[in-house]
Amino acid sequence: NVNAGLVLFPTWGDQQGYSFEVANVRYEAESSEGGGDGAGGGNPDAPPYPVLKNGEVAAAWEDGISGFDEGIGYADCVGEGGAECPNLSWSFVEDDERESVLQVEHGAGFAGLFFKSTETRDLSDYLNGVLSFDIKVVSSGINTAGFIMKADCIYPCSSGDQAIGTVGLTGWETVEFPVIDLVLGGLNLQSVNTGLVIFPVASQTDGVVYRLDNIEWKVPQAPASSSLVGAWRIAPEQGALMVGPNEFDGSWWQLPEADVTVRACLMDDLYVFNADGSFENRLGDETWLEAWQGVDEGCGAPVAPHDASIPARWAHDPTANQVTIEGQGAFLGLAKANNDGQLAAPYEAPSSITYNVYEEDDGSLTITVDYQEGWWTYKLVRD
Repeated sequence: NVNAGLVLFPTWGDQQGYSFEVANVRYEAESSEGGGDGAGGGNPDAPPYPVLKNGEVAAAWEDGISGFDEGIGYADCVGEGGAECPNLSWSFVEDDERESVLQVEHGAGFAGLFFKSTETRDLSDYLNGVLSFDIKVVSSGINTAGFIMKADCIYPCSSGDQAIGTVGLTGWETVEFPVIDLVLGGLNLQSVNTGLVIFPVASQTDGVVYRLDNIEWKVPQAPASSSLVGAWRIAPEQGALMVGPNEFDGSWWQLPEADVTVRACLMDDLYVFNADGSFENRLGDETWLEAWQGVDEGCGAPVAPHDASIPARWAHDPTANQVTIEGQGAFLGLAKANNDGQLAAPYEAPSSITYNVYEEDDGSLTITVDYQEGWWTYKLVRD
């Protein structure tokens, strides 16, 4: 297992007074094909790999449903609905909107649920995919910060804790977490032994009741006929970017005509929806930077993770007029605007952002994003 992304130093004995800068360090696959052996860049044709479907745990996770609980020294409680866990229990129930789903209930002590296999599973095919599941919160209890998820590859190997926030509060919600982010957190896809680990944020567990359904690893496929396929840029005109308290509202600020020239390094950025489902931010050598990125406002080299250094994907739902961009640092329009707010620092970038997308009669796109305190609206045109 890799435990250091890069080790770099001057030749031994010749290092005094030597200084250098390093940027854009990354691992890149030579091909988008392969997978299954841990050596490729994922398999775009891989079928879904189920964890929980139709009220049953998939056979690959032969140890079934288990939990950990601080009340028993963080030991595992396996099967029997969590009978050995004082702060955790689970059972299959009939949901009003669905048939059999898994219901999980938490007490005051810290505990979590997971799906485990005795033998490790090679999930290399899903490098460019997502770990997807449906969640519905029945009771929030004292929880205000939401949930944490992860996947493991035999302790201590793990993706690390991944915050997914307050999901499922208003009914069933699908969470699609990019597998590449799990890998960047430390997961070895060749030896996965938990299909999903999930728990409420520590110290906010008491009274939390939630339901899970349709847990699977998959590679989302963009519809080949989607009208979004291609490269887009911000329209070079006044008002192409605007923000206000409501959707399509620019009462707080609109891009001034003069800024079309001042922000030329932003206006030439491309947002590329590839037919294979991959997404690219093509920013070139410079883009528009702001103070929250730790630099002076103006044109400059893209700042990670908003520099296209992490692979991304897209999914378009034309019926709902929505497009979701998956991959930390991938975005449309302005890097700071997302579904949870506006970023205060680059490392806060979420793993996905869902935008409303409206196709206009002139061939342009109107993109909007609700960032909780207001709405950003962008006008995009084909490159």
